[in-house]
Amino acid sequence: GRNVEWKLCDKGNYITAELTIQSKNEVYIDALCAFRGEIKPEEANQKFLKVPFDNDDWVKFESKEYSKSEMGYGVSAVYNQNGALIIGALEYDIWKTGIIPNECIEVRSGVTDKLTRDTIKHGTVHGEIVKSPVIYIGESRTWQQGMMGFADIYNEYNTRLLWHGPIPFGWNSWYAYMKEIDMDKYMEASKFVSKTNFYDKNVSYINFDAFWNVGLTSEELLKAAEFVKERGQIPGAYIAPFAGWIKEDCIDDYVTYDTGERVRVDGFEDIRYSDIILKDYNGRILPPLDGGYPLDVTHPVVIERLRYVIKYLGGLGYRYIKADFLGHAAVEGKHYIKEIQTGMAEYNYAMQKLKEYCIEEGMFISLSIAPLFPGGYGHSRRICCDVFQQFKDTEYLLNAVTYGFWQNKKVYEFTDPDHICFNGNYAEAKSRLVSALVGGTLMLMSNDVENEDINKKWLSVARRKKAKAKTAERFMAVGTGLIKTKQQYPQYYNPSDTQRDIIWVDDDGMRAMIKTSSISGLEAGLQVKVSRKGMGYFFNDLCNLRYEVPVVYFDIAHDYDKVARELLMNQAFQGMPSDEIILEKNFVRASAIDYQGYEEVCLYEELVMALIKGKITVDS
Repeated sequence: GRNVEWKLCDKGNYITAELTIQSKNEVYIDALCAFRGEIKPEEANQKFLKVPFDNDDWVKFESKEYSKSEMGYGVSAVYNQNGALIIGALEYDIWKTGIIPNECIEVRSGVTDKLTRDTIKHGTVHGEIVKSPVIYIGESRTWQQGMMGFADIYNEYNTRLLWHGPIPFGWNSWYAYMKEIDMDKYMEASKFVSKTNFYDKNVSYINFDAFWNVGLTSEELLKAAEFVKERGQIPGAYIAPFAGWIKEDCIDDYVTYDTGERVRVDGFEDIRYSDIILKDYNGRILPPLDGGYPLDVTHPVVIERLRYVIKYLGGLGYRYIKADFLGHAAVEGKHYIKEIQTGMAEYNYAMQKLKEYCIEEGMFISLSIAPLFPGGYGHSRRICCDVFQQFKDTEYLLNAVTYGFWQNKKVYEFTDPDHICFNGNYAEAKSRLVSALVGGTLMLMSNDVENEDINKKWLSVARRKKAKAKTAERFMAVGTGLIKTKQQYPQYYNPSDTQRDIIWVDDDGMRAMIKTSSISGLEAGLQVKVSRKGMGYFFNDLCNLRYEVPVVYFDIAHDYDKVARELLMNQAFQGMPSDEIILEKNFVRASAIDYQGYEEVCLYEELVMALIKGKITVDS
């Protein structure tokens, strides 16, 4: 016979429930219910918070009327204006757990569906003792406080992976270049970031995303990493070790490493992809997920490929790993290691290996597409799926931040708001930046920062003569009053320079000079003005020809034309020669040279005003 024990523990402000089934003979169970509770339908405005299983395929958190809600995963909340009930699993070593909002709310372990990315039933758990996960049931005044309370207790049951190094601020290649990433673009990004204040503890991260293994040699990867490290930055790279990115007609090809070499493991010399792709309980290959076949991550060859790529990148000096499509490791199927009975057990096995290998290399572990629980395998996890640059992307991110904020510093050290990318629309760019700031953890920008063309344009303005490509490549722009310049190029730091906010220098310290038929021997540079009221800020200086270099105006309120018109009228009134002030050469509209740069400057207006008014500090 079987002995069934239901254990209920009163912990003060919450209770826990656990179901244990014990027998002298093995028990075989693929689903069980550890808790069921009555929900009173007469309660007004009763809502249900559905928490997604993972962050794949742009899935969202959902808050709906209770009667119209669907199953949540891991943890959920039932709430209205009078209070909240939080119910969730505290353990994720074996079971996938769902919270089902029926007339009696039910916590069921052993759930699978399209949102757990499964096409077959949950794996059967067997043994003389079979236990449910420990279930948390807690009341709170609001669902927000309740979810924080759950996260606190989850953090007691599970070990969060802590990080004591610099918080990742920097750049990621995906949005900027996608498949077109190469060494030169990566190194240009490093140079760009080195001129900014986008860092923590004076350290920035420069990260290759997917496709570094297509076209880049080991020598180029090493050179790129060394280039980044020379600037005091940390190089990072990307892996997706649990998905098989092969076409259907290639599943019988030999298994290769990310670097292209054939995998050879003792006892598995002739292993093919068809041998390591996960199969259902009848031995049939499971369908691709997100374009890649889920691999049997308990197979020694899959673990060897994982070990190899982490050690390979670590050996080249990369200390940040973005691990993607990790949900492939949690798909239910038939495993090489027979003792691993379920998808979650498989996931824990593989992720423990990933963590161990990365920690040995001193790497920051960033989980990208991954189940929300368990959380002990990465320093950060994306709080949602990919976020790009439009309003709809910002809305999507804010959905995850609004309903999933409780994960930060509880389930994960950081909840990642994804790469920050802008397009040419100021309002959309502003909303995307603010949404990332609201996310409040780590920040990686991802725009095309190759600045050869932009540098060439601005150098041409500064020299008052079109610069050749070779000249532009030779000279680097330096801000004379920037703290970054003081730290990296102290010989060029001169905040009291009233003429040149920007100069151009080469590797030998030579400075670019103005090149015109009437001017020689004068150092090239730019005077930068950012204002809403150019007439009151610098108009008189323009009229009096105070500046010997071009003045670049970032007209936040779009008053360049007004200033230019008044300048020409003043010039005519004073009888000034027409060649003294040539608008296109001496008074330059910033947006006409670099519109994206102009809009990025405008993005910071509100932050600057908040600093001036004392609403925020530089440290914050």
